Amino acid sequence: MKKILIVDDNEGNRYFLESLLTGGGYGVATAVNGRDALNKALANAPDLIVTDILMPVMDGYDLCRRCKTDQLLKHVPFVFYTATYTDSQDETFALSLGADRFLIKPIDPENLLAALKDVLDNPATDTHRTDKPLGGDMEFFRQYNETLFKKLEKKMTDLENANRELALLGQRYRLGFENVLDVILTVDTDSTISSLSPSVKSVLGYSFEQWIGHNLGIARSIFTPESFERMRADISSVLRGDTVKAALYPVAAADGTVKTLETTIAPIRDGDKVAGIIAVARDVTEREKQTQALRDSEEEIRKLNAELEQRVEERTAQLKAANRELEAFAYSVSHDLRAPLRAIDGFTEILLEDYEPSLDAEGRHLCAVISENTRRMGQLIDDLLAFSRLGKTQMSSSIIDMKKTAQRAYEEAVPGDGRKRVEFRVGDLPSIPGDPAMIRQVWANLISNAVKYSSRRERASVSVTGETAGDAAVYCVRDNGAGFDMRHADKLFGVFQRLHGRDEFAGTGVGLAIVKRIVERHGGRVWAESAPDQGAAFYFSLPPAAHENKFEK
Repeated sequence: MKKILIVDDNEGNRYFLESLLTGGGYGVATAVNGRDALNKALANAPDLIVTDILMPVMDGYDLCRRCKTDQLLKHVPFVFYTATYTDSQDETFALSLGADRFLIKPIDPENLLAALKDVLDNPATDTHRTDKPLGGDMEFFRQYNETLFKKLEKKMTDLENANRELALLGQRYRLGFENVLDVILTVDTDSTISSLSPSVKSVLGYSFEQWIGHNLGIARSIFTPESFERMRADISSVLRGDTVKAALYPVAAADGTVKTLETTIAPIRDGDKVAGIIAVARDVTEREKQTQALRDSEEEIRKLNAELEQRVEERTAQLKAANRELEAFAYSVSHDLRAPLRAIDGFTEILLEDYEPSLDAEGRHLCAVISENTRRMGQLIDDLLAFSRLGKTQMSSSIIDMKKTAQRAYEEAVPGDGRKRVEFRVGDLPSIPGDPAMIRQVWANLISNAVKYSSRRERASVSVTGETAGDAAVYCVRDNGAGFDMRHADKLFGVFQRLHGRDEFAGTGVGLAIVKRIVERHGGRVWAESAPDQGAAFYFSLPPAAHENKFEK
């Protein structure tokens, strides 16, 4: 096994080379300087010496010279491995001393192993090895001193450049530290304030000179008791290695005002140890005021919303109670009106039967008017009862064949003979879940209205269409009848609201109100489009994926 002597005053470098060469199958010995290496080499000559140049006691150049002038060691291959002497003159001088190879750090480990193996496998001839390289010691010392002087000049130049850069950096740091807007504070591990930026004067009104060198406890007077204890706890945490970010501390300024400082505190490390702390504090007083004002506004809005919700709940409860009372009243009134209406109609019929010969034409006409109005009043009561029941009727749910339901509604609304003068068309209608009886009432009311208001046409036209649009099924009943002015469309679906006189078209004015209530109970909506004498189109939409909760009301 080949033995290699490693010479380097840097422990890390020695460890790296020792590990690399040992892994490469070589025996390794180490030395910390030239004198140490020379003694070890004389005691046990290695097969190769690998050395740094710049070392205390004896450098690499002197070691090479002594080895090459020693009878025992002059045949040992010698390799310089340096990061300090990198000029071509340095290499020339090293090779002139008898070195076999001049390598500059760093080198890829594989390439380094290959270079050392090449030196071991191909040792140099003895033609360049003399007892007195360069003609004697005087020549060696001349070139050696010249090399050292050049290196010293370079080191001095590098040091001057470094000092200038350091001074410039220090000046920039000082200017930055003196002009920074935030307050920067450094504290030693014994809680002594070591530095404080002059910005503390503009932020808090205090002179920074009065704080430096004092214990951090001097700041107790400007903190609230709670915030001071919290700050001390944060500093203790930072001294253990943690970082505190964006902590908020209220402090008293010199003029007595209270300001809020957003502070980040971090450890100053010396290796693995905490050597002090640095704190950067920013005045966020105005921001916190705005934030607090926003919180107050949000709280006020929350309270107003809560009050509004409470009022809405109360008004909703009142409205529901009023609707229930109104429905009960309507039902009661409608029910109670039936008896006198029946009496009037009955007495009128008796009058005609018993006294018709005694009545003149005017009398018989008046009896006919009374009978007609009692029947109209009866129909109005029936419609009113139907309308009032809609709010209380329990709804059921099943899939409704809308085309078949619309067709039946038309057949019920128009007797056989009357269909000859009506052109009725129904398209493919999407089926939906709903209450069959209620939806049948919607179709009956809309289709009968379309037939009624088209009755004055030579040939009435009524069409029913439907489609799925987005998340709703939309249906339309269109006619070619009298139409109406859209300026009055808001009255269409109100109870007892009529856009045509009774002498034009019969009706009680409740049918469309019933349609609206049924559609809304199914979660849909109803609307219309028209123009005078241009027919009308009545639309209603229903959710195709049923709102089951609607059917439980």
